[in-house]
Amino acid sequence: MSRRVRRAVLGLAAAILTGVAVAAATVAPPTHKAADHPSPAMALTDLPAAPASVDCPADQLLEGPDRFHVSQDVNGYLSGCFRVQAMQPGGYTAGLASWLSKGGAAPSQNRAVDLNVSPASGEAGTVITITGYLQGGPSAETAANNESLNHAMVCVGCPGLVEFVDVTWSSAGHFAIQARIPAVPWLGTAGPVPLKPGPLQVGIQCLGPPEKYESGCGGRVQGTATFTVSGPTPAVCLSGKPCAWLRLSPASAMPGALVRVSGWAPLTEEIGTPVGYDLQLRQGLGNDGPSPLAKAPGASVVLLAPTSFTALAGPDWASLGQIRSTNIQLSGDAPLATDPSNSQHLAFCAAHGIRMTWNGGRTWSSISLQSAVRVVNGMGFAPLPMDGGLPSCASVTIDPHHPASLFVRFAVAKINEGIPPIYEIGLISPDSGTTWRPVPIPSGLAAERFGGYRYENAVKAYFVATVPGFTTPPGGLVVEQTTDGGRTWVLSSPSCPVTDPCVALAGVWDNNCAKFGAPELIEFSPDNGKTWSFPDWPRSLDACDSDELVADTAHRVLAVSGREEFHIRISHDGGKNWSAVVLPSLASDSTWQMFNDLQLLPDGWLLALHDTTWMLLQPAGTSWCNVSGPLASANVWGRTQIIGDHLWWISSDATPRNVAISAIHC
Repeated sequence: MSRRVRRAVLGLAAAILTGVAVAAATVAPPTHKAADHPSPAMALTDLPAAPASVDCPADQLLEGPDRFHVSQDVNGYLSGCFRVQAMQPGGYTAGLASWLSKGGAAPSQNRAVDLNVSPASGEAGTVITITGYLQGGPSAETAANNESLNHAMVCVGCPGLVEFVDVTWSSAGHFAIQARIPAVPWLGTAGPVPLKPGPLQVGIQCLGPPEKYESGCGGRVQGTATFTVSGPTPAVCLSGKPCAWLRLSPASAMPGALVRVSGWAPLTEEIGTPVGYDLQLRQGLGNDGPSPLAKAPGASVVLLAPTSFTALAGPDWASLGQIRSTNIQLSGDAPLATDPSNSQHLAFCAAHGIRMTWNGGRTWSSISLQSAVRVVNGMGFAPLPMDGGLPSCASVTIDPHHPASLFVRFAVAKINEGIPPIYEIGLISPDSGTTWRPVPIPSGLAAERFGGYRYENAVKAYFVATVPGFTTPPGGLVVEQTTDGGRTWVLSSPSCPVTDPCVALAGVWDNNCAKFGAPELIEFSPDNGKTWSFPDWPRSLDACDSDELVADTAHRVLAVSGREEFHIRISHDGGKNWSAVVLPSLASDSTWQMFNDLQLLPDGWLLALHDTTWMLLQPAGTSWCNVSGPLASANVWGRTQIIGDHLWWISSDATPRNVAISAIHC
């Protein structure tokens, strides 16, 4: 079974058995600390030494494909960290789940392979060399031109533990493989397999071209040899003996807190790089401590090591009281560019160019991008089209002191290359779109390291030396600014908002919203902009959604996001540390919901679009209400934006529309 299929099945099992989600990320090296084990765990004797303890890497704990997974090393020790998600307070039982191994059976009589193992005996954990001959197998020259011939699977204790290995071919049909005899018990087709002194069968699968083995590597082994285990072996997983333990630290935590996972369990399918286990939570407390493996009813999934965990009640929306915003920073591309000195002056990117108004949207003029597209092409890029297939821009920034200057960001692909990736580049027009040129690139960087423009008492262009992913911190951030409409640029730094605290968004990277999120980094400065740092969590907001940073009169900062696990995260210390805030649920059986749009209104009400229904949550409120009036029947397409005393959006026909905030009510 492939790793992808296996995890899909386990994910389904987790959904059925738990009903509760935790966001998890693996961490290496493992985090087990022997002295902290609960006393029953000490019954697991004679295991190899546990690895050293390390702290959870908070900056890496963003949601990803392994969100329920706990990693395992070659000696069976488990490690990982998860961030407690939105869940009902109370007692839970945590446990480990894994798919039972589907190792090969007896050797095939039609495609037998001659095998030799060296050394033929030794202690558990011995590295062995397997040599042999496959009739009709490839030569070294043939294998060099076919990568699939250079890999196979070794089965230990067949049917049993499977290790994916590299194969070295010499003369035609002759091969050599290195593998490792496990040092601890593993999961077999019927449950745990204790490691005992004596003969141990070693087999080979998936060796050579496809016609030499069965069922896409899932059939019978092609040949076997015997390795004899000598010396002492761990006294675990024997009849009546404990077979796993799990520890959560801390054992009780609020939503958003980090919990470290450590433990030991039998090896899973791959002894070279063990697959590990999936962490499950279910409501209700069970019996703690080491436990034998138990097969889940009606499924080939084993559940083990039940351990108590308590979800504590964290801060909720009602506890925040009245929120009076002093500054709102939108992530990503706002629907419309605004003039800080004139709320009637707006602009936005359309399929046919840039549209601009000077009278609050009563009339609009168009600015062609044809000459800008030629400049983009000359840089080796092609701008991505909007609906209708016409090249367009991604965002516009207005300079209130130089209204004829346009600062435009384009989402582009490299010419003659497919997408993804999608890159971002910046252009400038000093004369209302008549002429265009690229924004100056800082020394040592490339045009596609551009992260966007921001107006912060001057127009600033953001660049980053190393584009961060979802689990990696950014490289050196470089900022340039212009005060003369884009004619000259000097190095600068992010600016603090006019009112404290000093927390800012620092540019968009990898803006591929069609498939992934686009992280926009959060920065904070403890010294009014002299130095800047990134918080451990959250590291970013999603530029693809209606995320925003909101500062209020109580000197708090709120990170607002419609699609994150926590829609509200709050900092009381200027952006260094954050805690999760749980919103009231929309349904009695739900602890988390996704919003298509989420906005904090100037009066402190929270406005949300859930599916096609607009809802409001009043300050310190405990329940949502459905919006009535013009917004309830509006066909809102895309994200919304507060400009002055109106809520704006771009409709599906590319027409800007708005409704007075005073008309938004239940």
